[in-house]
Amino acid sequence: MATKTGKKYIICDVATKKHGKTTFLKEVVKILTTHLGAGVVIAKSWRNDQCVVFTHKPSPKKILVQTKGDDADSFAPMLDHLKSNDVDIILCARHTQGITKKIVQYIATQYNFEELDFTHIHPHNLNWASPSVGITNSILSQAIYDILISL
Repeated sequence: MATKTGKKYIICDVATKKHGKTTFLKEVVKILTTHLGAGVVIAKSWRNDQCVVFTHKPSPKKILVQTKGDDADSFAPMLDHLKSNDVDIILCARHTQGITKKIVQYIATQYNFEELDFTHIHPHNLNWASPSVGITNSILSQAIYDILISL
């Protein structure tokens, strides 16, 4: 186990559909790529959704990031990877209820992950738009990176 706590974590950006979970997680992927180098892409779709594994070499912690979490099929590459590979931390998107929540609970139970949930800032007031959203996503994605590395 490469985390400092000795536990494995599945960390979920939780929100209803069309709240920017995928966009936010793509920002985190950019930061991980900047700090850790290119990850191993497990899956990539035509909409640039991706499932990527990064290695934090000093620890050597394995971090899997899945940007899409809208349906059961979104989790197929992650589940296939977990069957034969160890991962210390998963960062993914899921809805507040329904099948994606059940899949995350299954992964947590089946593969012994502790689930941690958060919701990134999403403007419900459409007057609060760019550049505010970009600034907050940049700051929050850096904070998520710091948490991933600190665990």
